Amino acid sequence: MSLTGISSAFNTTIAIWLPTVLIREHGMTASQAGYTIALVAVPAGLFGNFFWQWWGTRLQMRNAAKGHVHAFIIPTLMTGPCYIAGFLTSNVTLQLVGFAAGLFAGVAFNVLTQIAIQFYTPAQMRARMVSINYLAVSLLGYGLGPSAAVELGQHLTEGSSDLRYGLIGLTAIAWPLLILVTMTAVRNADGPAEA
Repeated sequence: MSLTGISSAFNTTIAIWLPTVLIREHGMTASQAGYTIALVAVPAGLFGNFFWQWWGTRLQMRNAAKGHVHAFIIPTLMTGPCYIAGFLTSNVTLQLVGFAAGLFAGVAFNVLTQIAIQFYTPAQMRARMVSINYLAVSLLGYGLGPSAAVELGQHLTEGSSDLRYGLIGLTAIAWPLLILVTMTAVRNADGPAEA
């Protein structure tokens, strides 16, 4: 659950602020930005949803104790660099490619966490764990992340690209923490819970 919360600090924040970046920096209207993001996000999100389920199941069949947790490693390593590389450029196409790749990897946390709760948590604790997971996502992804991106952007640069740099800064701060927590989870995974 910590993984989903930490990743949502920048995954959800980028999804929230990307339309504003497209409007401010590329002169799109609100409807153009919405359609453009939908054109990119829907395929990336759907493909990621099905892929990460398949990947987690495949690794779990190889190693019942830690396989599912190992499925978090690739998206953890992939998400931050994709977003940062996309936003470091001012080219709208490259920004959208970085967003699509980051979203594809970021979906893994939402998908794999729910499966991990079912697999690793005792039955009487699962509802509480899902609630805590949603609380972490709400606090970090919808609460702290968007505000932090705006504040960071104002401190890093001025002008129309300040929000984009705020998103880069937030990702650069949260991503190493995500790596640390993922590696800790992989090391400490014990195996499936008793039903």
